[in-house]
Amino acid sequence: MTEIEVCCDKILKQIRAIFEYNKDENIFIIDKIYGYDKYRLILKVYEEQNWLLCFALWPEEIKITNRIKVIEFINEANIEIKIGNFVYNTNNCLVKFKNSIDIEGVKLNKKILANLMMCCISMIEEYEEQLISLNR
Repeated sequence: MTEIEVCCDKILKQIRAIFEYNKDENIFIIDKIYGYDKYRLILKVYEEQNWLLCFALWPEEIKITNRIKVIEFINEANIEIKIGNFVYNTNNCLVKFKNSIDIEGVKLNKKILANLMMCCISMIEEYEEQLISLNR
């Protein structure tokens, strides 16, 4: 693990998150944070670029018949969003919300990491009703 990944590991343990570290992909897979387990989170450190990326995964697969509607919705939603963006993965038909922070010269702490993760969760929650409606 890199220095930043060790720091993330330590913070996740401090806040009692339920997570695992995938050594093959160098990612943290977080199933529960602050008692919240509705969405899975993925954390990835890009040490050379000095940034930390977080994804919140919306748990429902998008039906083939609804893909165009969902992609159009995501494009419109991304225009409104100030921080982060929605992403549709055509390989696994899943929607995720992605956000990142520049960590150059920053001492990563609980507040910074929690804000990054909770931002992703709150954006999925904010748009969940529309995603459910479009995927019926």
